[in-house]
Amino acid sequence: MLELGLGRVGGAIAAFEGLREDVGADPAVYQWHADLIEAYVLAGRGNDARPLLAQFERAAQASAGSWAHAAVARCKGLLATAAEVDEHFHAALAAHARSPMPFERARTELCYGERLRRDRRASAARPHLRAALAAFEHLGARPWAERARRELGQGSPLTGTGTHLTPHELHVAALVQRGMTNKEAGAALFVTPKTIEYHLSSLYRKLGVRSRTELALVFERGRPRPRRAGPQRAVGQGSRSRRRDR
Repeated sequence: MLELGLGRVGGAIAAFEGLREDVGADPAVYQWHADLIEAYVLAGRGNDARPLLAQFERAAQASAGSWAHAAVARCKGLLATAAEVDEHFHAALAAHARSPMPFERARTELCYGERLRRDRRASAARPHLRAALAAFEHLGARPWAERARRELGQGSPLTGTGTHLTPHELHVAALVQRGMTNKEAGAALFVTPKTIEYHLSSLYRKLGVRSRTELALVFERGRPRPRRAGPQRAVGQGSRSRRRDR
C-alpha cells in the first residue's frame, strides 16, 4: 500500500503479486484484489487487470461486505468505456455509503476524479478530487493527498517556482519520475506515447533540462534548474553583475 500511495507502481505490483500467491481470495478477509487491479491500470496493464477483476467480482458476490461491492464497482469504473464510467463509480459511492471506511471512499473519489480528467471532463472531476483531498488530509494519508493535489494542479513540488507548468505537464513529470516509459505513461493517462513525447518536450524547454534523469531530479528537488546560457552570454552577465557590485 505504501508503494501504491507513493506512485511506485512497479513495486506495488511486485508486492501484491507476491501476496496473491500467499493468502486467500476472500475479499472480506484479504483486501488485495482492488489494490493490484488499480496498480495494473496505472501501469497500463489492462489485460492483466480484467481477468483479476472477474475473479474479484465472483468472490465479492459471495461476500456480505459492502466494501467488496464498492471496490468491485470502482475497479469496473477504472476499466470502463467513457459511456459507462459514471454508472460504475456511482454504484461504488452508493456502496461506500453503507460501509464506514472513509479511506476507501476517498480512494474511490480519487479514482473517479482521475478517470474523469483522463476523459477530458475536468469540471466534473474537481468535486471528487477535492473530496478525496479533504478526506486524505483529515486521515493523515499524505502520499494519497499528494496524488489528489497533483490531479488538481495544486501543491506540486514545482508550484511557486516561477515556472508555469500545466496540469498535464505536472502529471507527465510525476510519471516520468516514477520511471515510466512513454508507452506506460500514455497508458496510465489514456493518451498516445506521441502525446507524452509532446509534453516531455515542453517540460524540457520550460525547465531547461535535456533528459528524463534531469527532469526527475528537478521534480524531486522542487525547483527548476536555470536554463543553460552560452559562454559569451554567461561571461557578459557576470561582468555586468560585478560592475553593479562595485
